Amino acid sequence: MLADLIGKLNSMANKDSSLTFDAASDSLEAISEAVSIASAINNAGHIQVFKKAVNAAANAGAVTLGTITNQSCMIESVVLKAVTASQVDLTSINIKGGSGGVVVFFSDVEGAVGNLDTVDEQISWTGAVELSVGKTLTTNLTGVGATPVNLLVTVKYFSCTDGGYIS
Repeated sequence: MLADLIGKLNSMANKDSSLTFDAASDSLEAISEAVSIASAINNAGHIQVFKKAVNAAANAGAVTLGTITNQSCMIESVVLKAVTASQVDLTSINIKGGSGGVVVFFSDVEGAVGNLDTVDEQISWTGAVELSVGKTLTTNLTGVGATPVNLLVTVKYFSCTDGGYIS
Protein backbone atom coordinates (compact mmCIF):
# COMPACT_ATOMS: atom_id res chain seq x y z
CA MET A 1 0.00 0.00 0.00
CA LEU A 2 2.73 2.48 0.94
CA ALA A 3 4.76 1.76 -2.20
CA ASP A 4 1.66 2.38 -4.34
CA LEU A 5 1.00 5.65 -2.51
CA ILE A 6 4.57 6.83 -2.99
CA GLY A 7 4.36 6.00 -6.69
CA LYS A 8 1.13 7.96 -7.05
CA LEU A 9 2.52 10.94 -5.16
CA ASN A 10 5.65 10.88 -7.35
CA SER A 11 3.46 10.77 -10.45
CA MET A 12 1.47 13.75 -9.19
CA ALA A 13 4.66 15.68 -8.52
CA ASN A 14 5.78 14.93 -12.08
CA LYS A 15 2.33 15.94 -13.42
CA ASP A 16 1.63 12.52 -14.92
CA SER A 17 -1.64 13.04 -16.79
CA SER A 18 -2.35 9.30 -16.90
CA LEU A 19 -2.65 9.17 -13.10
CA THR A 20 -6.09 8.34 -11.80
CA PHE A 21 -7.36 7.91 -8.26
CA ASP A 22 -9.90 5.49 -6.90
CA ALA A 23 -12.13 7.43 -4.52
CA ALA A 24 -12.67 4.32 -2.37
CA SER A 25 -9.00 3.58 -1.72
CA ASP A 26 -7.15 6.80 -2.53
CA SER A 27 -8.99 9.34 -0.39
CA LEU A 28 -7.07 12.06 1.41
CA GLU A 29 -7.81 10.20 4.63
CA ALA A 30 -6.18 7.01 3.27
CA ILE A 31 -3.20 8.97 2.00
CA SER A 32 -2.86 10.77 5.34
CA GLU A 33 -2.98 7.46 7.22
CA ALA A 34 -0.30 5.91 4.99
CA VAL A 35 1.97 8.93 5.42
CA SER A 36 1.45 8.82 9.21
CA ILE A 37 2.40 5.14 9.31
CA ALA A 38 5.54 5.81 7.24
CA SER A 39 6.62 8.69 9.47
CA ALA A 40 6.01 6.65 12.66
CA ILE A 41 8.81 4.20 11.85
CA ASN A 42 11.35 6.11 13.98
CA ASN A 43 8.87 7.06 16.72
CA ALA A 44 9.76 6.29 20.32
CA GLY A 45 8.98 2.69 21.23
CA HIS A 46 8.48 1.51 17.62
CA ILE A 47 10.52 -1.66 17.07
CA GLN A 48 13.17 -1.28 14.38
CA VAL A 49 15.66 -3.74 12.89
CA PHE A 50 19.20 -2.94 11.77
CA LYS A 51 21.06 -5.49 9.62
CA LYS A 52 24.71 -5.35 8.68
CA ALA A 53 26.71 -7.82 6.61
CA VAL A 54 30.22 -8.46 7.93
CA ASN A 55 32.51 -9.32 5.01
CA ALA A 56 35.82 -7.95 6.28
CA ALA A 57 39.07 -9.89 6.42
CA ALA A 58 39.21 -12.42 9.26
CA ASN A 59 42.12 -10.47 10.76
CA ALA A 60 40.64 -6.98 10.15
CA GLY A 61 40.52 -5.96 13.81
CA ALA A 62 37.97 -3.28 14.78
CA VAL A 63 35.08 -2.66 12.36
CA THR A 64 32.23 -0.21 12.99
CA LEU A 65 28.82 -1.81 12.43
CA GLY A 66 26.58 1.19 13.06
CA THR A 67 26.13 4.50 14.84
CA ILE A 68 23.22 5.67 16.99
CA THR A 69 21.73 8.65 15.11
CA ASN A 70 19.48 11.61 16.13
CA GLN A 71 18.17 10.18 19.45
CA SER A 72 19.25 7.51 21.93
CA CYS A 73 18.17 3.95 21.21
CA MET A 74 17.38 0.93 23.39
CA ILE A 75 18.91 -2.27 22.06
CA GLU A 76 16.89 -5.38 22.90
CA SER A 77 18.69 -8.13 21.01
CA VAL A 78 21.70 -8.82 18.82
CA VAL A 79 22.10 -11.88 16.61
CA LEU A 80 25.29 -12.91 14.81
CA LYS A 81 24.67 -15.45 12.05
CA ALA A 82 27.01 -17.45 9.84
CA VAL A 83 25.90 -16.97 6.23
CA THR A 84 28.37 -19.54 4.89
CA ALA A 85 29.69 -22.76 6.39
CA SER A 86 33.31 -21.86 6.90
CA GLN A 87 34.81 -18.70 8.33
CA VAL A 88 38.30 -19.48 7.01
CA ASP A 89 41.11 -17.76 8.96
CA LEU A 90 38.72 -16.44 11.69
CA THR A 91 39.67 -17.23 15.27
CA SER A 92 36.99 -15.17 17.04
CA ILE A 93 34.69 -12.18 16.79
CA ASN A 94 33.14 -9.96 19.43
CA ILE A 95 30.43 -7.30 19.31
CA LYS A 96 30.49 -4.31 21.64
CA GLY A 97 28.79 -0.96 22.00
CA GLY A 98 29.10 2.40 23.73
CA SER A 99 32.16 4.43 24.66
CA GLY A 100 35.27 2.30 24.23
CA GLY A 101 33.18 -0.86 23.82
CA VAL A 102 32.11 -0.89 27.47
CA VAL A 103 28.92 -2.85 26.62
CA VAL A 104 29.77 -6.41 25.58
CA PHE A 105 27.09 -8.15 23.52
CA PHE A 106 29.37 -11.07 22.56
CA SER A 107 32.83 -11.83 23.90
CA ASP A 108 35.62 -13.53 21.96
CA VAL A 109 34.72 -16.75 23.79
CA GLU A 110 31.09 -16.67 22.63
CA GLY A 111 32.23 -15.57 19.17
CA ALA A 112 34.76 -18.36 18.75
CA VAL A 113 34.86 -19.70 15.20
CA GLY A 114 33.58 -23.08 16.43
CA ASN A 115 30.24 -21.39 17.19
CA LEU A 116 29.96 -19.93 13.66
CA ASP A 117 31.37 -22.55 11.29
CA THR A 118 28.11 -24.01 9.94
CA VAL A 119 25.54 -22.32 7.69
CA ASP A 120 22.88 -20.61 9.83
CA GLU A 121 24.78 -21.21 13.06
CA GLN A 122 24.05 -18.26 15.34
CA ILE A 123 24.83 -16.71 18.66
CA SER A 124 22.47 -14.22 20.26
CA TRP A 125 22.17 -11.73 23.10
CA THR A 126 18.98 -10.38 24.66
CA GLY A 127 18.56 -7.69 27.30
CA ALA A 128 18.22 -3.94 27.44
CA VAL A 129 20.99 -1.45 26.74
CA GLU A 130 20.49 2.25 26.03
CA LEU A 131 23.09 3.90 23.81
CA SER A 132 23.25 7.67 23.34
CA VAL A 133 23.54 9.57 20.07
CA GLY A 134 26.93 9.11 18.45
CA LYS A 135 27.73 5.85 20.24
CA THR A 136 28.71 2.95 18.03
CA LEU A 137 28.26 -0.78 17.68
CA THR A 138 31.58 -2.38 16.76
CA THR A 139 33.00 -5.79 16.08
CA ASN A 140 36.55 -6.97 16.42
CA LEU A 141 37.69 -9.70 14.07
CA THR A 142 40.66 -11.79 15.19
CA GLY A 143 42.15 -14.27 12.77
CA VAL A 144 45.21 -15.83 11.24
CA GLY A 145 44.72 -14.52 7.70
CA ALA A 146 42.88 -12.08 5.44
CA THR A 147 40.16 -14.37 4.02
CA PRO A 148 36.85 -12.46 4.21
CA VAL A 149 34.24 -13.71 6.65
CA ASN A 150 30.57 -14.00 5.69
CA LEU A 151 28.46 -13.10 8.71
CA LEU A 152 25.28 -11.13 9.34
CA VAL A 153 24.51 -8.98 12.38
CA THR A 154 20.85 -8.25 13.18
CA VAL A 155 19.95 -5.76 15.92
CA LYS A 156 16.41 -5.33 17.29
CA TYR A 157 15.97 -1.92 18.91
CA PHE A 158 13.73 1.09 19.37
CA SER A 159 14.26 4.82 19.61
CA CYS A 160 13.92 6.20 23.15
CA THR A 161 12.67 9.55 21.73
CA ASP A 162 11.08 10.15 18.33
CA GLY A 163 13.65 10.13 15.51
CA GLY A 164 16.39 7.76 16.68
CA TYR A 165 17.85 5.00 14.53
CA ILE A 166 21.04 3.08 13.83
CA SER A 167 22.86 4.08 10.64
